[in-house]
Amino acid sequence: MTEWTNRQKEIINAALEIISTMGIQNLTIKTLSKWINVTDGAIYRHFKSKEEILTSIAEFFKASSTELLNRIVSSREPGINKIKAFFLGRCRQFSENRGLVLVMFSEDIFKGNEAYQKKIYETIHSHKKLLIEAIVQGQKEGILEEIEPEHMFMAVMGALRLLVTRWRGADFGFDLLKEGEKLWKSLEKLISI
Repeated sequence: MTEWTNRQKEIINAALEIISTMGIQNLTIKTLSKWINVTDGAIYRHFKSKEEILTSIAEFFKASSTELLNRIVSSREPGINKIKAFFLGRCRQFSENRGLVLVMFSEDIFKGNEAYQKKIYETIHSHKKLLIEAIVQGQKEGILEEIEPEHMFMAVMGALRLLVTRWRGADFGFDLLKEGEKLWKSLEKLISI
């Protein structure tokens, strides 16, 4: 896992603010340096390029979500509660940081950026590994349907992704967490015994 300096964290957070308010196309080194009141050179001392900043955002998301998932999975909660905590935790995180949605759900923009694509793949893989643990636990507890755990993972993550994509398409015009809670209730009925 990458360790970021305070300045790098400041740059990453500023990049997310710019993306959230002005769009990803307006994230430039010049805009970023003006946003945090430093020279372009100060940005380049910490990141080689805009692409490296975007890849770092993906790494930052991976680290924070994996940390959250590890805490959830290691808790003594039933498997279904662990899946719910993750699902609603993602809704909460995206609600609080719209820029993250614009970076994490814009794969087309990053075609050809192998470092970014690798971070996205690693994030999905770590989510899958940890959520499948919770799914298998829920199945052993007799709470979750006995279907292929990977398929259940895909159903949960697919529903989350579609909800977030719909929210983004609606220009963030509804309460993502509230809609996520309603969607979770339906999902829970589908995957529970």
